[in-house]
Amino acid sequence: MPPARILIIDPGLRVGEGHHLGVDTTLGAAAVALGHEPIVLAHARSPLKSLTQGDATIPVLPAFPHSIYLGNEDRTYEDLELVNKKARQQLIDLGDSLFREPVRVLIHTTNETQVLGVAQWLCENMESSPRRITSAVVALMFPPPIERTTDGIKEKNPAVCKIYSRAIRLLASVPGVSVLGIGYTVAEDHTISSGVNVEVGGALVAGIGRPIKREPPSNQPTVLLYMGDAKIDKGFHILPEIVRQLRRSEVNANFVIHASGSMVERYSWIMDALVLAIGDDARFDLKRGRLSEEEFHGLWDSADLALLAYHPGVYARKTSGICWDAINTGIPVIAVENTWHMLELERYGHPVVASPAFLPEPLVEALLCGIGMLPSLYHDAQKSRDRFLKENDPKMYIERLFQ
Repeated sequence: MPPARILIIDPGLRVGEGHHLGVDTTLGAAAVALGHEPIVLAHARSPLKSLTQGDATIPVLPAFPHSIYLGNEDRTYEDLELVNKKARQQLIDLGDSLFREPVRVLIHTTNETQVLGVAQWLCENMESSPRRITSAVVALMFPPPIERTTDGIKEKNPAVCKIYSRAIRLLASVPGVSVLGIGYTVAEDHTISSGVNVEVGGALVAGIGRPIKREPPSNQPTVLLYMGDAKIDKGFHILPEIVRQLRRSEVNANFVIHASGSMVERYSWIMDALVLAIGDDARFDLKRGRLSEEEFHGLWDSADLALLAYHPGVYARKTSGICWDAINTGIPVIAVENTWHMLELERYGHPVVASPAFLPEPLVEALLCGIGMLPSLYHDAQKSRDRFLKENDPKMYIERLFQ
């Protein structure tokens, strides 16, 4: 495999977003390890000059005026065409200096606000002069909004399904372009929705495969009750009642809650209720705000069990990086039935105790059951972690550029 310049295109990387920062670093380090020259093209407001992992340093160039995240409001197909037109234009506006030599392009976490613009840009520029793009990998992060019913597949948002399908069909027609779904369910759903075979790409996890010195759980294990962005569909609003029930149980365990993201202030009433529920109970540790990479890994490494209280309606097929973090770290999980988490955990044989409902009482019951089963769950988690690492080496995304 000859050395090559690889452009990792990521308008979602602005001021150090956890997922984007971690994935850009992981993919960049994988490219360096294989002898290539990766460059991350980030949002124009990114203050980052470079990313580092081990001995690898990956330069970052602020390039894109528009983010891929534009809010959760419903958009018509015409609206989506307009934002995709902007996505295409900011790719067109990249400086010619990046393309003086043949390059390969990797675009991950691609969503409906950019996917058609990306497809059109690649179609126009593959092997053309002056932009000589030798090959490209486009990785789709989110599934199309479809629902499986007894009568077949139902489109919950036809506009989004249509923009994805149009883009995927266009990408599939361009020699040298590979379209991957990040994880099995995303690939499967896009294949069904578009009628084009979307191949499975590995899970993208920051720090995947990093050395972990894990000890068997002690008599007072540590449980991650919440980790990451404060969102209702991730169960943030039911945390106060979960804490109250755990306090009444007097279980011998420590509990860590970490809440971050732009919604923390908007949900200040939930945070206030959470602080009140915790009171002076020293078993509970409430952390707020963005964590450093060292702090993030430290929380996972010190945990023995994780609660993933995600809404089964929203997360029936939607992927979750926190779930992959748990598998990558080798700790058992409490999850809600009929969610993507259950599908993914079962796929790797990862130990999980299921809650039958997205409600505090059954979640706490499952949690207490999991704490009681920890010694046996621990050993199974180490086995499934080994399988997960074997099947999700980030180098596969780099190697795909050369196939």
